[in-house]
Amino acid sequence: MLAACQGFVLAENIPGIDEFFKINPPEEAEVIVWDSLKELLDILTPLAPNLNDEAQRAFREQMGKRARKRVLTEHTYAHRLEKILQWAEEL
Repeated sequence: MLAACQGFVLAENIPGIDEFFKINPPEEAEVIVWDSLKELLDILTPLAPNLNDEAQRAFREQMGKRARKRVLTEHTYAHRLEKILQWAEEL
């Protein structure tokens, strides 16, 4: 997953995504979500001509770092295996 690689993530706002990643407020978000193609274009349009802008680059890098930290602290295979074993014990 891109978040594990410290990448800047734009994701469709599917039900439950906010249970895995912080999406608001933007200055604390780990991923940016969109609900429609128009909203995605509204997000991408100002980014495209300014990809090399230092402030935007820093914003994307910080978001990527936050996303990676979340993945490493909550979403590794070890975390999933632990959850599966907990469910098995409850059976």
